[in-house]
Amino acid sequence: MTSASKSAAAHDDWGCTLKELPRDRHVEAAAHAIARNSANAPDSNIVGAMSRAGRPISVSIAIMTSKYWGSGGVSLSVGFLDNPPRDLRAKILEHMNAWGTTANVKFREESAAMTDTADVRIARGMDGHWSYLGTDIKLIDHGQPTMNLQAFTMKTPDSEFYRVVRHETGHTLGCPHEHLRAELVALIDEAKAIDYFGRTQGWSPDEVRRQVLTPIDPMLLKGTREDQQSIMCYQIPGSITKMGKPIAGGMDIDKIDYDFIGLMYPKPAAHAPVPDTHGADVATEGDPHGPHPTALLELIRGDVHILVNQPLEPEALRELVQALG
Repeated sequence: MTSASKSAAAHDDWGCTLKELPRDRHVEAAAHAIARNSANAPDSNIVGAMSRAGRPISVSIAIMTSKYWGSGGVSLSVGFLDNPPRDLRAKILEHMNAWGTTANVKFREESAAMTDTADVRIARGMDGHWSYLGTDIKLIDHGQPTMNLQAFTMKTPDSEFYRVVRHETGHTLGCPHEHLRAELVALIDEAKAIDYFGRTQGWSPDEVRRQVLTPIDPMLLKGTREDQQSIMCYQIPGSITKMGKPIAGGMDIDKIDYDFIGLMYPKPAAHAPVPDTHGADVATEGDPHGPHPTALLELIRGDVHILVNQPLEPEALRELVQALG
């Protein structure tokens, strides 16, 4: 489908809610995310500053923790809770696996007998489009959905598979909403947004503030600049922005999205086998000597710059120590 045809299919009924665990489980979720991928841990200086401001350390860490799966890649099973037709299951999986174009990402269908214990569990209930974020899906009770694609059938327009399935899968991979960057939130008129999303989505003022009006702390962001064409960005109509200009929003995974996910989950070397990790960080899992030493490295691909904790092999560690004198 061309960009033009996808744009023509755009409409206001986005309906995406980034699901959160109950507040009393936020610290548990943060600990789980860090255990799976140490790079999810917040910078100790940032946590220290928040603690000095009077916030308990455990709560500070929970707030500042990201939910990515780890540089070893992502291999997750997918179960469909209401047993949709085979062709629909295959089409949804095809769009989920679009993220694997540049990244070590693989979603595969679980057997019907194991649906309730699949890593990603998809429902089609009438409560909108939503997903939990990254590693949080592993804390959802078996048999309960981790993603919802409201009323999807084979008659759903192709544009919605590009726009919705790929967006919700981005959340499952750990990507938050792009429109929550401070520079984009600053463009939105609060009162108009509360009225608009209350009418079109049925959201309460508090829910609008959480989903649209509360910016992500810039220190938590992995990329370097906003991307209004990102699949993770809402389409915000000009009628609710301060200057009357819309925020375009993404209708498909764009180049910056692909570059970013390729840095977060780099493809393995051609000769290396791809492990079935169920989301675990294979760089350290099962190592009887414990985690390898890591270094904070800057990775650059296109316009995307991120910092990651990269496991160091012994020879690389020796070279780094020598280079540091």
